[in-house]
Amino acid sequence: WVVFRGIVEKYEWRDEKGFLRGEVMIKGIDAFAGLTLRSWIMNEHIMVWLNNKPLVMPPDLFTLLRDDGEPLTNTDLREGMLVNGVAAKAPDVWRTPAGLKYFGPRHFGFDFDYVPVEELVKELLGR
Repeated sequence: WVVFRGIVEKYEWRDEKGFLRGEVMIKGIDAFAGLTLRSWIMNEHIMVWLNNKPLVMPPDLFTLLRDDGEPLTNTDLREGMLVNGVAAKAPDVWRTPAGLKYFGPRHFGFDFDYVPVEELVKELLGR
């Protein structure tokens, strides 16, 4: 799913014990005008919120693409960039109770249970 399009407003990251950790805030444009997307990063986009509501959570996948469709690594991301956010369902093995134990939201310190990306996209974006 294409779940967002916007301009990177704020991006902060640091190297912490070999992990790129940080957060990106993106202001929506076009069909997403008036919305804000925030992503918490630990090497990858781990947890993503749309207007402070969960949109993509682990183990499901989220990535940012340049406007020409090329993927962006988190080290290439810059404030002022036009980006598109894309979400995808994780492999089923990661969505099992055993998989979620090692790669679900609680594993990363978030105090809520996993909700599949397809349910969150439908709830928040009507798709």
